[in-house]
Amino acid sequence: MSDPVLASRDYLTPGLERWRQRTDGPLLVVAIASLPMLLLELKRSEFSNADRLLLDICNVVVLAAFALDYVVEFSLARRRSRFVRHEWTSLLIVVAQVSSDAPAIEHLASEASVETATPAGGIAWLTADLDRASATSQPLRSPQRQPHSRRDMVPPV
Repeated sequence: MSDPVLASRDYLTPGLERWRQRTDGPLLVVAIASLPMLLLELKRSEFSNADRLLLDICNVVVLAAFALDYVVEFSLARRRSRFVRHEWTSLLIVVAQVSSDAPAIEHLASEASVETATPAGGIAWLTADLDRASATSQPLRSPQRQPHSRRDMVPPV
């Protein structure tokens, strides 16, 4: 007699099984490591812009990892309609994450448009802001003008 569980998994291919052997462990680590970010989202409004940007980058990286995994598994599956029917929870997770990360994606897109509008800065401004924020653990402020002469040290009247 044939096993109904194995018959329902007839979409599995040797390539898909190898992919899962290689990626299930790392994806589990990514999933568990991303759980504290859910708690950070509750305090998001209290974070500096650089901290929110870092949180958004982490969220999008997690989304990309799981979306890539689903796309690769789908492409390696033999009977794709059966794959979608049996692996619907994985697709649901990716779709839910896309909808919850929409503000993060929008924030990153707006930061990218600001970065491209800055001609000479490149992405150096981002790394400098992140370095400064992590070194001081303070919200980012605009840099203070340094005095160049004694006259500059006298406050305006």
